[in-house]
Amino acid sequence: MIALPATVAARRGCRPAGAAVLAGVALTLAQPPLSLWPMLFVGWPALLWLIDGAATPRAAALVGWLAGAGFFLTGLYWIGAAFLVEASKVWWYGPVMPLAVFALAAVLAAFWAGAFWAARRFWPQGWRRAVVLALAMTVAEVARGSVLTGFPWAAQAHAWVATPVMQLAALTGAHALSGLTVLAAALVGVGAVRAALPAALAVALGWGWGAARLASAPLDADGPVIRLVQPNVGQRDKWAAENARPIFEGLLALSAAPAVTPAAAPAAAMPALVVWPEVAVTFLFDESAQAQAMAAAALPPGASLAVGAVRAAGEGRLHNSLLFYGPDAALLAVYDKRHLAPFGEYVPYVWLLGALGIGTLGDGLSGFAPGETAGPFALPVCRRWRR
Repeated sequence: MIALPATVAARRGCRPAGAAVLAGVALTLAQPPLSLWPMLFVGWPALLWLIDGAATPRAAALVGWLAGAGFFLTGLYWIGAAFLVEASKVWWYGPVMPLAVFALAAVLAAFWAGAFWAARRFWPQGWRRAVVLALAMTVAEVARGSVLTGFPWAAQAHAWVATPVMQLAALTGAHALSGLTVLAAALVGVGAVRAALPAALAVALGWGWGAARLASAPLDADGPVIRLVQPNVGQRDKWAAENARPIFEGLLALSAAPAVTPAAAPAAAMPALVVWPEVAVTFLFDESAQAQAMAAAALPPGASLAVGAVRAAGEGRLHNSLLFYGPDAALLAVYDKRHLAPFGEYVPYVWLLGALGIGTLGDGLSGFAPGETAGPFALPVCRRWRR
């Protein structure tokens, strides 16, 4: 079972390249929404053995690139859907969508290639191979989340999202948990029971600690209730001008709906904060006194409001913002999103792509401008929570 990708490839006459791609696909199955985390212990042992068989660091880098390409292509294919939202307005979005998805996978796989090259360059014997591979992958994943615009999606730690093991991120952070995940999975492939047993024990301990942590987190009956509003509107429908008012009215209705509280919570508990999701409204909410008044009237008594909305910042710039309003409808704070997604929220290198005719995201706009304020903000509901 552990050697499945390499074994299947070998029996079908594939080269190690095919096994590397299959191992990457196996790791995708461990990611949400399937969350088949045992596939970690299929993909990483196979990749460790493929590095064993690589004659040079360059050959190992090719293994890493192919595995990464298989992983990111199958795990991030959904990004292509963003290109179809404005396909009727931006001529190049439809034709370039498949190319963009493949290009993204190819670029992200380069980080894995670097990690595999470095691992093979310092490849030791025995169980230390797993340690070297885990360290190299940790560095590569940190770089992937930081270099250029950064793209930290589909981390190896995300395989634990549906399990109590994910609670370890509270102690280690996501990057370190990803490295520990690679270490535990790769140890299974070193061929020694004394290495595999610590890996199994580590997963069991992480699972047990996470489960105990979740069980020991009682509902704070005296704390504030936060209502998260999700209208479940598709991207294509959200940006249609004729849907702006119906979507807004739906948000108002959900905000005003009677509270459904757990049995352990007071029956009279009312939301202290209502949160609307990212770009919940596509019009300039902060410039519409009528919309603000309607929202304030729909909120439960004494509740504050956080609104995800587009915000104009002058000089033709737009921000993807989160606006905080108090119970009296007064604007308390503004957060402008700082880390934007390329091509989804802005066009990178617009000075170059604009000259090629592909410098806009629709309606002549090149996307949002990044914010500068880091936060966090001291909201009234947070101060009450601390007391």
